[in-house]
Amino acid sequence: MTEGVGWSDNPTTVLTERVLHWLGNRPNSDDVSHKTDDMATDLHVPPDQVADVLDRLEGAGLVHPFEASLGDTYTSSARVTSAGREAMRQQATSAARRGPRVTSAANAMLSWLADHDGENVSTPDFPGAAQSFYFGAPFPSADLRDAAALLFTEGLMTGFSTSAAGMYVRAIITPDGRDCAEGFGCDVNAWRKRHESASSGDVSVKVDGSTGVTVAVHSPGARQSVKVTTDPGEQVRNLADAFEQAMPVLGLNQEKTAEAEQVITELRVLAAEPEPDRGRIRRALVTVREVAVQGTGAAVGTGIVALADQMMQAMASAH
Repeated sequence: MTEGVGWSDNPTTVLTERVLHWLGNRPNSDDVSHKTDDMATDLHVPPDQVADVLDRLEGAGLVHPFEASLGDTYTSSARVTSAGREAMRQQATSAARRGPRVTSAANAMLSWLADHDGENVSTPDFPGAAQSFYFGAPFPSADLRDAAALLFTEGLMTGFSTSAAGMYVRAIITPDGRDCAEGFGCDVNAWRKRHESASSGDVSVKVDGSTGVTVAVHSPGARQSVKVTTDPGEQVRNLADAFEQAMPVLGLNQEKTAEAEQVITELRVLAAEPEPDRGRIRRALVTVREVAVQGTGAAVGTGIVALADQMMQAMASAH
């Protein structure tokens, strides 16, 4: 079994999340109950499977099930408890953040590709798989497009791009993809950080695999530079690499770390696009500038800010 934040390949776990999501999108109070048959119809699963989920949710204190008559062979309806309403609120809040959602979509899609290793599949076949649900709801198509581009850019998947839809046919997991799936539980970020190295004190971060990126902070006046190329995608990818490899010494708290990981994912998605949207790039650069200096390693953060400023200036001079 493989699972990550908000997704799983375990059918029981997925159905539980789907039932919670279904209930969370209905009016809920102490005097409102929901029919098992209605849930089963909307979720396209047998009623007894939904009833089993409701029984498990009762054990967790999230619902109170009912049997309408002695002839019922399974729970016929259920009412959501106050604890259940709070769990559904947290589920909706977690599902709303796009950056982590795209990252999870990439991880989930890689898990699906690993399951179909050696088969002739395409990324448009992914919806409907167990892994294609995020906190009980299908991943949005835009997230799947960006997730596929991320896997392709990172060399975890090969395939032929269908430019109109942003998806890939004849999608095949690569050896690196199998390494990520088997050694890192399909966690793309963890796999990418496997060779990460950085140290505190006098810091010089040389970004492996990128062109002309060095973040060196030895004094308040240290200069930072990133090679400005004619390829916007390369510029964006260079900044994402620099920001990620500097992360261990930035000293960000949990909230800011999540923001940083989200914008790094956004930058990588943009880098994978044939013509990155300049508006999205600018918004991402603004976030980079704000987050990079929010931790104890602000000196290193100023180097990342300098790289972002350099990119902004290059974009402005190009027009």
